Amino acid sequence: MALSRKQKKELKKFKKHAFDVWEEQREVFGHAGKVLGDVRDRGVKAANKEVVPRVKSAVDNNVRPAVSNGLAAGSQFATKAQDRLKHDVYPSVQSYLNGLDITNDPKVKKAVKNAKKQGAKVAKKYAPAKKKSGPGVGGVLLIGVGVIALGALVFAAVQTLRADDELWVADDDADTKA
Repeated sequence: MALSRKQKKELKKFKKHAFDVWEEQREVFGHAGKVLGDVRDRGVKAANKEVVPRVKSAVDNNVRPAVSNGLAAGSQFATKAQDRLKHDVYPSVQSYLNGLDITNDPKVKKAVKNAKKQGAKVAKKYAPAKKKSGPGVGGVLLIGVGVIALGALVFAAVQTLRADDELWVADDDADTKA
């Protein structure tokens, strides 16, 4: 594409103008960044000064007492329920079951007997085998090696500590021969 001189001149002028606009925009964006940073810092300071104390006060004055009251009421309710269960419900169920005399019922005896049989089968199948007690072959061999080592140690100690007259050479013999 061939451009005339006039078009080249205008193109050069537009490039220069675009470069100038770009530089101005960079300056504007830099200044805007500084302004936003200052606003952010001031916002954080204002939040720490105004908002945080209000939120903390609201939590301390409203939320914590409500939670404490709720926990206390729940604990009190649980204690009452446990007391009623222990003192009212459980004894009545126990007395009812005692009154039935289930243990002497032949059907119950038969069911218990069958359950014991089935339990024994399952126990044999899934229960681990009893472990052997006592030392194995390796243990016996280690004990034997230990006894032999102890015997060798005692023998070496006796040989070292025995009084042998033959081991000592008198100094008199060396002087008389010379």
